[in-house]
Amino acid sequence: MNNQSYVHILLSLLLLSLSITLFAAQPDREIHRALYKQARQAELNNQPTQALAGYQQALEKSREHWPKDSAAILYLMGGIHLQQQNWAAAIAAYKDSVSLRKQHYGAQHGAVAVSLNGLGGVYAALGDFQQAKKTYEQALHIDTQAFGDKHRKLAVDLNNLAEVARELGDFSTAESYLKQALEIDKQAFGLDSSRIALRFSNLAEIYRQQGQYAEALVLLKKALGIEQKLLEKQEGNAINLGIRLNNLGQLYRTLGQFQKAENYYQQALGIWAKDPGKDSVLYATGLNNRGWIAQALGQPEQAEADYVAAGKILKAAFGDKHPDVAINLNNLALLAIEQQQYQTALPLLEQAQAIWEQHFGKAHAKMAIALHNRAKAHFGLAQYDQAETLLQQALGIANTAGEATVLWTIQDRLAQTLAARQQKNAAILIGKHAVNSLQALRSNLAQMDKELQRSFLEDKADVYRRVAGWLLDQGRHTEASQIQRMLKEEEYFDFVRREQQQEKARVIKASYTPSEQNWTDKAGRFYKRFGKVGSQLRKFRLKPKLEKQEQQAQLKVRGRLKKTLNEFQGHLKDLKTAMQVEEEQIAVARLLASEDKNLVTQAKEFQQLRIKTDLSDAEQQRKTQLRKLINQARIEFNACIGEYKQAKQFADKNLDTLRALQGTLRDLGHGVVLVHYLITPEKLRILLTTPDVQVCRESPVSAEVLNEKIKQYRNLVKAKPDPRRRHLVRFVYKASRELNKWLIAPIAEDLKQAGAKTLMLSLDGRLRYLPISTLFDGKQFLAEKYAVVMFTEAARDKLKDAPTSNWSLAGLGVTKALRDFNALPSVSKELNDIVKEHDQDPQGVIPGMVELNEGFDQDTLQTVLDRGYPVIHIASHFVFQPNTDQDTYLLLGNGEILPLSQVRSEYDFNGVDLLTLSACQTAVGSMTKGQEIEGFGAMAQKQGAKSVMATLWPVDDQGTGAFMEHFYLSHTADSSLTKVDAMQQAQKAFIDARRMAKEQPEQAKYPKDFSHPYYWGPFILMGNWL
Repeated sequence: MNNQSYVHILLSLLLLSLSITLFAAQPDREIHRALYKQARQAELNNQPTQALAGYQQALEKSREHWPKDSAAILYLMGGIHLQQQNWAAAIAAYKDSVSLRKQHYGAQHGAVAVSLNGLGGVYAALGDFQQAKKTYEQALHIDTQAFGDKHRKLAVDLNNLAEVARELGDFSTAESYLKQALEIDKQAFGLDSSRIALRFSNLAEIYRQQGQYAEALVLLKKALGIEQKLLEKQEGNAINLGIRLNNLGQLYRTLGQFQKAENYYQQALGIWAKDPGKDSVLYATGLNNRGWIAQALGQPEQAEADYVAAGKILKAAFGDKHPDVAINLNNLALLAIEQQQYQTALPLLEQAQAIWEQHFGKAHAKMAIALHNRAKAHFGLAQYDQAETLLQQALGIANTAGEATVLWTIQDRLAQTLAARQQKNAAILIGKHAVNSLQALRSNLAQMDKELQRSFLEDKADVYRRVAGWLLDQGRHTEASQIQRMLKEEEYFDFVRREQQQEKARVIKASYTPSEQNWTDKAGRFYKRFGKVGSQLRKFRLKPKLEKQEQQAQLKVRGRLKKTLNEFQGHLKDLKTAMQVEEEQIAVARLLASEDKNLVTQAKEFQQLRIKTDLSDAEQQRKTQLRKLINQARIEFNACIGEYKQAKQFADKNLDTLRALQGTLRDLGHGVVLVHYLITPEKLRILLTTPDVQVCRESPVSAEVLNEKIKQYRNLVKAKPDPRRRHLVRFVYKASRELNKWLIAPIAEDLKQAGAKTLMLSLDGRLRYLPISTLFDGKQFLAEKYAVVMFTEAARDKLKDAPTSNWSLAGLGVTKALRDFNALPSVSKELNDIVKEHDQDPQGVIPGMVELNEGFDQDTLQTVLDRGYPVIHIASHFVFQPNTDQDTYLLLGNGEILPLSQVRSEYDFNGVDLLTLSACQTAVGSMTKGQEIEGFGAMAQKQGAKSVMATLWPVDDQGTGAFMEHFYLSHTADSSLTKVDAMQQAQKAFIDARRMAKEQPEQAKYPKDFSHPYYWGPFILMGNWL
């Protein structure tokens, strides 16, 4: 039994009244009374040794004359022995108490049930769940007969039975028992009692184990709040508070929020160090948990110290064969695996598995975990045969146990094992199963805090990226893009909530080719068989004693499980064989496709021949040759699309994604191409889509190295140039060239062949923080060669929308110092230089209106939107925080703040051609994953705006004004110029400032320092760029 469950049972017992009256007021019992009172006071003062001695003296005087009192004293002594983990003494005391109460009250008296619950608690703590269940059921029967089915005593019985059912893997029964107990306690004690906190906590653990994290978090927070209020009123128990803190730590750990988990674990451990003490099982639980977090945070020495200390306590308390000892052995083994000490790990894991099998049987989820972890060690030793065999068994048992949170881990490890054996197609299929298992768990996160949703995915993102990488290795670009979009969709959801119909994207599943679907359907039938067998086995497991007929039935079910496991392993063998044949066929096809560096040119040539009417024989022959090449490049795309069209979950989607985008690119013109970047742990993948073809390239840079270089370069480039430290510029150029080598050089020849002029970029992770236009190839910045725009999924349907022919602009801004923000004195000039407010206005390039300071409030923004200004330019402070849209806001001119959540619910940006966010302060805190940069742009476009211009870091407000004025002037002066071309002209003008100042100073428009990327690099355009 897990240590928290043991304490829950103990605390439940301590809450019980003894149901009898001790010591009638008789003069000849005064000595007896005094001994009892002294012992009771010692117990309340947390002096168990003195309490036991006093109770023993009182017991000796009462056995002969007052046996009812003896039964009560024995019950109290059993509780102390249980706290001290003196199991034999506890069992003896409780059994004596049960016997005396049966003798003097009758076998069906409520007092007997009290003692039975105490006895059951010892059995449960020892991991003897069958005996515990039998004892608890006796108590429940007695209390039901004595008090009816709504009495508060039944809540304790039901809670105890629920904990046993949970330990045995029967979550539905456990949930039913706990909900009954909760309703009884609500009626008896109200909503603020420790009993309610206990029920919430136990129910939350059931939800956590089943992947229902949102429900678990709500209950755990309620439970913690109750305990804290009780302690404030000096009515609570510190041990209880520690348990609630520990349980929250467990949930945050499951969600990948390791820092939060560590905080809660430390608080719990601090409480338990004092009470019940550093030699208690509860303290060992805290050490195990702290060790796990230390391991996750890269502190192996601390982890090992905690695990070893916890193991000593647990073995002293339980001996060597307890389930909690197995957990400790498992943790030590995983630490050894992390340190590549695989031979050390294996015997520890085998010991843990043997203990769990003894207590839970072969079909329990813990057995699946043990098999998986053994496979992990064999995988580390490159013993792939052993690893695969263990994982096949684990996969069957995980489905038998029905514990969803275990399934994806096993599938992912099996996929990695198959990939290591060069069985890539089989690895891809099992990897897709892992992705879809995770997607099912993610669908349970919809109502949770966005930071928790994001952190849940962070330590699992490699599963997605791994599968996407394998797909790209096979040239299956469309399927890889779909997996990639799952990550990007989550990043968007983390920042802005979508409407109800859009929530369907949360449960989008990786699609299968027809062949994969066939094998997946077969696996599904096996999983149903496993589930049915598991349900039958759990029913037998919940019975303390089986009749002969039931024993025979159980043996038959176990036989069916063994048979199903064998057949399932045969299924996996057949799957591998079939996938291997398919992989060889694809390899031949890829050789025929001749994936060379001229694919883009060949695709363009094919398109030209395709539309030509009068072909020579040579041209016709060339066209036929090229058609085979292009068709081979599309074969996987077509197969995937065909399968999408048949899938119900994609019925309301635009399934011709890439084909449609290629048509969109063709329609857009301006030499536009689309580039997707996919960061994987080992390398950077680059997907280039042109109007004619899709190609895949890569850079041999790991995610760790890339992210560090992005951070380094961003810190360099966003620092305002200091004339006294001009030598630092060379470091900016050096870092920029290195990033260019990874991000642009691999597709440079493809871009040249495609005749690219405009790059639509779909960025991944921390690349969103990178001012990609500033990348330098040794001769030119990227902005000098290409107009660059950010592509977002939110803008997909607006890409071809024609811009408003005649712009008018609403300029809104803040010049004063408000709240904790600095004044922006140049905003007035910025807006006046841009906006021509009337015909006689000597300044401005676009007709419109300006509202500053007090004139810029919520009503003003609403009015501007109602009037349909095509361009809205806001020059104010923005604060972006990745945690929640309540903390992301715009500073208004009257000093109020406008949260993003309010913008989303109250403001309609339909009709806005361009929303410009001239932000002079963008507080994004530490570098996270970049979600908030794309996220805000996606939100504005979802609200109707066709495009958004924003900045990646705070810019000198004079520089901002000059850049914006040049942008608007360029766009207004030439009606054929697109928005992104106008932005590129502004970038080029700034880049050229130093040369102009040197060669043509009289014509120089900008200070020479404006050539530094600091001034022109942070500006990004998202969405419709026409």
